[in-house]
Amino acid sequence: MNKIVVEYTHSRWKSPTNNWGVYFGKIKKIFSKDDDFNLNEGSEVCFVGDAGFELKFKQLYSMTGEFIKSQYGMQLQLGTLSEYLDMTSQVDKDNFLKAILTGKQFDDLKSKFKDPFILLENNEREKLLSVNGIGEVVVDRLLKKFNNTRDNAHVYAYFIGLGLTNDFINKLIITYGGGDTLLQKFKQNPYVLINDVDGVGFLKADEIAMKSKLVEPDSSERVFAATEYFLSNKLNNSTYIEMNKFKAGINGLLKNKLSSKLLDELIIDMYDKNIIYLDKDKKIIALMRLYMLEKNIASELKRIIESEPIIKLNIDITKEEIEEKISLIEKEQGWEYTDEQVRAIKQCFLKNINIIYALAGTGKTTVVNAIIKIINGKYPITQVALAGKAAQRLEEVTNYPASTIHRALGFVPELGFTYHSRNPMITSLVVIDESSMLSLDLFYSFVSAIPDGCKLIILGDTGQLESIGVGNLLKDLIESNKIPKVELTKIHRQAQKSAIITNSIDIRNSKLIIEKDFIGYDIKGELQDLELEITSHGKNTINDIMKYFKKYYNQKENNILEIQVVLPKKDDALLVNNEIQNFVNPVADEKVSFSKKFEIRVGDKVINRKNNYNSRTIKGVKTPIFNGNIGIVNKIDFFDKILIIDFENIGEIIFDFEDGGNLQLGYAITCHSAQGSQWKTVIVGINYSMFFLLSREWLYTALTRASKHCVLVAENQALRYATGISKINKKNTFLKKIL
Repeated sequence: MNKIVVEYTHSRWKSPTNNWGVYFGKIKKIFSKDDDFNLNEGSEVCFVGDAGFELKFKQLYSMTGEFIKSQYGMQLQLGTLSEYLDMTSQVDKDNFLKAILTGKQFDDLKSKFKDPFILLENNEREKLLSVNGIGEVVVDRLLKKFNNTRDNAHVYAYFIGLGLTNDFINKLIITYGGGDTLLQKFKQNPYVLINDVDGVGFLKADEIAMKSKLVEPDSSERVFAATEYFLSNKLNNSTYIEMNKFKAGINGLLKNKLSSKLLDELIIDMYDKNIIYLDKDKKIIALMRLYMLEKNIASELKRIIESEPIIKLNIDITKEEIEEKISLIEKEQGWEYTDEQVRAIKQCFLKNINIIYALAGTGKTTVVNAIIKIINGKYPITQVALAGKAAQRLEEVTNYPASTIHRALGFVPELGFTYHSRNPMITSLVVIDESSMLSLDLFYSFVSAIPDGCKLIILGDTGQLESIGVGNLLKDLIESNKIPKVELTKIHRQAQKSAIITNSIDIRNSKLIIEKDFIGYDIKGELQDLELEITSHGKNTINDIMKYFKKYYNQKENNILEIQVVLPKKDDALLVNNEIQNFVNPVADEKVSFSKKFEIRVGDKVINRKNNYNSRTIKGVKTPIFNGNIGIVNKIDFFDKILIIDFENIGEIIFDFEDGGNLQLGYAITCHSAQGSQWKTVIVGINYSMFFLLSREWLYTALTRASKHCVLVAENQALRYATGISKINKKNTFLKKIL
């Protein structure tokens, strides 16, 4: 393989559509060459191929390739090409070495040689070996690393000058597949980092951009990026904002007040480019993609509602058959449906879309169970939920298969969903549970894949915490009064025996479940399924949580996947996680740390905190895992730098060390992370130090995560505060108005 440095001079021919061409330059340095060709520094060389970017006159480029003899003479067929920095500054040289060597290696080399960069570049092995602690193996490793990264020396020098760390520069180079591609895209618009690089938001990108001086403080690139960030992250998940608030927010974000005229011009420019949506009076502003998302959801719902039904009432199923089936089911199960449930069952055969919403214990899924039994296998049915555990619970109640939304849509990494508007699902009835949690993006993907004439039943609990993402799907659908709906308000007989159900509903309705001055222990309900440990202060909250965890782990469950601690704060969850880990999994030969705050051991229960669409099973099958998936660590392999984690409802997944920062211990989690799932035993802990996170929606959601038994460890003041306050944010959205 030939590797040379060439000063570019001209091209004989260049493609008008890309960077393929026949180029010429002078050889400035020869790193390696084939013996068959006579190469000399200073001689002209022709190189042919795709340069990858526009070449600059007199710029130095490092290139590799094979020489061939053609009718035009000797030509280098390009393999790789990158900008070459002819290191003259000792600071640049040292900065580059610091980026690729350990601190000790750099210090050892600098203590003996003024310019170790030259030694590595010229492959001077003997001098390198003269340094104490550096042997043959280390020298081979150093030279290999130097040669693999030398072509990016200009990249390191440039970004180190902007204050970036070596690790971050490495991450950027990997993300863009090469240093020159990184530099080219960054110099065109430094704000590309926001969308391209994980963990980079507007503030970080803006800091780098301002240091680079590639853009002016009032440039359109900067204002466009700030607008995208502000309208995506600063609206409490609303879709739009009033114009005067937007202008104040943008000026605050940019920390330099733009003139009113300039900002108005940039707003119109963004509108013309379809970046933003403006109402006709220019009183409100939104990202166009979010406006169109809600508009498209409304269009899909309208399509489903207005299409000819596949299951036709009085043709495929008569009203008399429905009545007979309901009576038969009631006899089989030993109890009668409420009048609300009967109305919901019948309405689902009358309309193509129906919303059934209620608090816990009112029998939403038992309505679905009746509908499935009435259809009796005559038509294909699809049942879905966002979380695997919620899908599992839906399947258990209805005795009919259910899956996650991603699985139902046939998600394939790198390709996306198998089922969509052009290839709809093969189904006649769709049930979607836990709809209050759904993001607008996922709901749109799902309804787009529902075929014409299919019946859609949307189940939701209006008492829970609102969804974290942008929009207010369930609330908008209900309040639009354009989607047929039934609210279930009556707690069915079985649920009335459960204190988890009755007390959580009391809390949601702002009714205290303890006496004002109550301190001590109580157990509630005919099923004795809700225990209360109420204290006068919150100092012992963690100790009390551990007491009950040990009790039920040892005596009742002994299945770490069916006992869960739910807390308001991430910091408290971290403390409890470490305590539980030392109790259930105190010793492990295989352990790894991705954080200074905790370690992960074989046998630990862990939760994944970020969607990974490229994860794979131990058999190599690409299988996505999502934020909130919980599993057990089966193996830690330091040679291959992987963990094997058995995720619930998914199976054994290979989890790369480089993604380890997305893992946390999962014995204790926040309520938002728990939403959509249930466990047999749940321990909820609150004290007044957490007051800013507490509300009756939070407490209702936390308690109803328990399917069999719940323990509430609470400071009296915190429980009374949470019961008395609602913290539902008002979201500005388009969906309700469009519907």
